[in-house]
Amino acid sequence: MLERRPLFEISVFKYSIPNWEEKKIKLNCMLSNVEYEWHRCNTDYFSSDGKAEYFDEWYSIMEDDLNQVLPRLGLPFKSKDSWQLWSQEYKMNEFHGPHNHGTANLSAVLYLDLHWMEHEGTTFYCPYPDPFFGSIQEVTAEVKEGDILFFPAMLLHASRPSLSDNVRKIISFNIPVGMDN
Repeated sequence: MLERRPLFEISVFKYSIPNWEEKKIKLNCMLSNVEYEWHRCNTDYFSSDGKAEYFDEWYSIMEDDLNQVLPRLGLPFKSKDSWQLWSQEYKMNEFHGPHNHGTANLSAVLYLDLHWMEHEGTTFYCPYPDPFFGSIQEVTAEVKEGDILFFPAMLLHASRPSLSDNVRKIISFNIPVGMDN
């Protein structure tokens, strides 16, 4: 009898936010005065060093969701003062090439404005080549507005070039894993 037994598996976790329309209004209002810089997409990551000034407002909007999801992941997370948060907008032909967010973090993308017929989710790349053919597998996440994808920060990922006149907007965050000292 031949039995398949995967040795390595990498999981991402998708959470769909309840009461999305209500939270979407609050989140977009929160971001209405953000000044973005252009780095192949519009982002406030560099101007805030990944610590957006709207963090507390974002956290108050998302706290119930985070309290429901994070304990279920079974990881020891550091306190929220060490988290990073930023937002990005993608207009026509804008993209964010393959990158990762380092080690010892759980990364997440909240899809704030995502037109289902025109935008796609984040593309992830397998961290090791196919053992028989040497190719690198890639998977584009199936998501909708109001979804949050949680994934290991060192997993290579990208946002492919937008082919839409509608803006694709996300909020990203990193949660350090480990014990606070």
